[in-house]
Amino acid sequence: MIPTSKNGWPKENGIKLVSLPEVLKEADYLSLHPDLNETSFHMMGEKEFNQMKPSAFLINTSRGKVVNEPDLIKALQAKRIAGAGLDVFETEPLDKNNPLTKMDNVIMLSHSAFLFRLCFLHCPGFNCQGSRQGAERKITEELRKQNYYTQS
Repeated sequence: MIPTSKNGWPKENGIKLVSLPEVLKEADYLSLHPDLNETSFHMMGEKEFNQMKPSAFLINTSRGKVVNEPDLIKALQAKRIAGAGLDVFETEPLDKNNPLTKMDNVIMLSHSAFLFRLCFLHCPGFNCQGSRQGAERKITEELRKQNYYTQS
């Protein structure tokens, strides 16, 4: 599902554009890719998390401030959504005491995750497969052996 588009590509390819509330209601995995501007700042907050399925996963690889991080933490703690995959954060570098670092339903990588050796070995399928596996907490043993958290 694509909520918006600035060109005719979706329609030309049989893709239906839908509203953000419809995407939130239906998506199993919500992957965010906007640039950061006045309309995307905190586009995901308490209201949006409450519209998502409890089994849904949020993936943010765009900009940290697209997500209201305190609201995300509350949604994850309350199990309003199943989990999150993040490589950007509202404040960077991420403080090692941030509650996200202690949650079993959160996968975190550095925003430069694509540069890791494993990504080059498994491209182009690695990112899609890794996102799905990561969201389901099935991270490969190789990734588990290495520590990619930012320490401050």
